[in-house]
Amino acid sequence: MGAEPTSWVRRAGVLVLARLAAQGVSFVWVLWAARSLPRSEMGAVGVGLTVLAVTSALAELGTTRSVVRHGGADPASLRPTLVAALGWRVAAGVVVGGVVAAAAGLVGVPAPGAVVVLAVVVSATSGVVDLLLAGLRTAGAVRTEAVVLVGERTAFLVLGGLAVARGGGATTVLVVYLATNLASLAVVGPSAARALQPAVGGVAGPLLDAEGRRTAVATAVGALLPRLAAVIVAVGGTATGAAAVAVAQRPFDALVVLVATGMSAIHPVARRAVATGAVAEAQRVIRAATTVAVAVALAALGVAALAPTEVLGVLAGRGRYADAAGVLVAAGVVAVVSVLRQALEVAALAEERAGVVARAELVALVTGGAVGLALVGPWGAVGAVAAQVLAEAVAAAGIALGRRSWATAGPAWEDGAADVGGRREGERWDQPVEGAAV
Repeated sequence: MGAEPTSWVRRAGVLVLARLAAQGVSFVWVLWAARSLPRSEMGAVGVGLTVLAVTSALAELGTTRSVVRHGGADPASLRPTLVAALGWRVAAGVVVGGVVAAAAGLVGVPAPGAVVVLAVVVSATSGVVDLLLAGLRTAGAVRTEAVVLVGERTAFLVLGGLAVARGGGATTVLVVYLATNLASLAVVGPSAARALQPAVGGVAGPLLDAEGRRTAVATAVGALLPRLAAVIVAVGGTATGAAAVAVAQRPFDALVVLVATGMSAIHPVARRAVATGAVAEAQRVIRAATTVAVAVALAALGVAALAPTEVLGVLAGRGRYADAAGVLVAAGVVAVVSVLRQALEVAALAEERAGVVARAELVALVTGGAVGLALVGPWGAVGAVAAQVLAEAVAAAGIALGRRSWATAGPAWEDGAADVGGRREGERWDQPVEGAAV
């Protein structure tokens, strides 16, 4: 690996800083929207973003992580794997988008039908953008992603702010979201085409092999976990409750997204470490990132717990969301546990243990969802976020129990150097495993 881990740490730092700037810009927009939009319209925006997140999670099929998985282990397979993944993602987006839109209509989510349809379309375009950025990230090219992250959010701040100021509601906000996302696609597409040139003999890695299927489940469930409270409120709550979740969870959502960005940048180097046997540096990076993120999350939780009313006053204006103090504190607890869950998740995926992640997070999602639907009636948004705390804790515990080698760098990391997915270091995905039936 040589100096490679250091370069990946630097690239991860660039992405985290870009995501921090982008989240800062988004945060300004949320402050403006929470103070300017009627609470019912803010709730409709929250429901639209929840529909977007659910559609993206179900249609993603683990393609982003599969691109990293194969491209990180064999750079020659990056471009063909990315091309195959794009085909799967577009097809899945059409099918899943239609199903989610129909289900939202049947359930009667508290948002206009136009908001739901626009959210489904944005999910499809953003999915393509995310895949292209994953390809660039795996190749070590992070500048485009950094520029797009900040540029798209800045454009949305300006255009979305103007739309709200001129009396626009949730539908107008989603239209602006789609426009800025299409602009990002126009930038990322050509950049990926230039950077990811075909490699001699490059062959696409299997997207839906056994590990790929487990990765698809793990990715979908892992993407839904941070949105569980919003989903519960959208299905069993009211627009007012959806607005409370959208506003009170926002600061901690930003922190969780920052952690996810850092972990996504660390994932390729951890995956490659398992494939080559050089794991010590990757472990240090993951542990250091986790320590910092947990410390920040605990500090933010402390502020929210000590002065919830004041924090909500800053977010939405004095008195507008005073009833969401409990939601704010519970969201802080969610963030702390989510940081730990994400670190364990990245380590397990690098070890080709997506099955461990999928099982743990699926159990967590079902458990949290069932508890949340029971609590959202009597407790409202607080009950929904409390159920998310439970789900994140169950997921983290399940992953930790499934891979006890995490704390000691045990056999799972060491064995990966000699035998990754049945293949030894340097062997290609399209070549049969020695001694295996053909």
